[in-house]
Amino acid sequence: MRVAIHQPNLFPWIGYFLKIHLADVFIFHDNVSVNKRSYTHRCRIGTQKNSRNKDQFVSFRISEESKISDISYLQSQEDFTSLKVKLKNVYGHAPHFNELSDFINKHSTLFLSNQTLSKFNSQIIMTIAKELGLKTTFVFSSKLASTKKKDDHNLALVQWQNGTKYLSGLGAKEYQNECVFSEAGITLEYLHSLDYLQEFASKVPFDPSLSILDAVGILGWEKVKECITEFEIARFLKEV
Repeated sequence: MRVAIHQPNLFPWIGYFLKIHLADVFIFHDNVSVNKRSYTHRCRIGTQKNSRNKDQFVSFRISEESKISDISYLQSQEDFTSLKVKLKNVYGHAPHFNELSDFINKHSTLFLSNQTLSKFNSQIIMTIAKELGLKTTFVFSSKLASTKKKDDHNLALVQWQNGTKYLSGLGAKEYQNECVFSEAGITLEYLHSLDYLQEFASKVPFDPSLSILDAVGILGWEKVKECITEFEIARFLKEV
């Protein structure tokens, strides 16, 4: 049983969905604090005429700096219209803009509903995962009553779901205490998504470090699904 853990980000990058695909259980880490620069309420996209500028963002308003599960998602009809205009300005000439636009319009009720940021992001992520045919089980860390911190907390989350493998991002290798997992009999795996992203960047005309919105507009749903589900995944999993 492979478990992955990640904050519920706003329209995350394609590698986020690779992580979901590889996991049997994906835990939304929604009871951690967020700040104004967090990717839980903004995401990077392309710029006008699809030139790439990574300082270009889709950004949503939030109520305060607090836990993701407690923050209110503050969007109005005007905000939703602005989002659609921005996406059209950026991707209007993209090969699969209509697929991207249809997806946003189809799920307009999500954008205009009164809910928490965690609930909105996770619903969008699960909706995209379904569109991509991913069968992973999703759960929320806020459902586990735990007072543990850092690696001990992540271990508790993995054990909560009866995990035998913990799939982590490569960036965590710099600060993660690997002994915590090995001593508990959990196999720690790192997803070398940088290699995965570079591999695809050399084959298809999009920047896979940008939001999944970029990938859908440039490639379309079927090609994005192929990128995630038909790639030689084993090359990018490294066990500790």
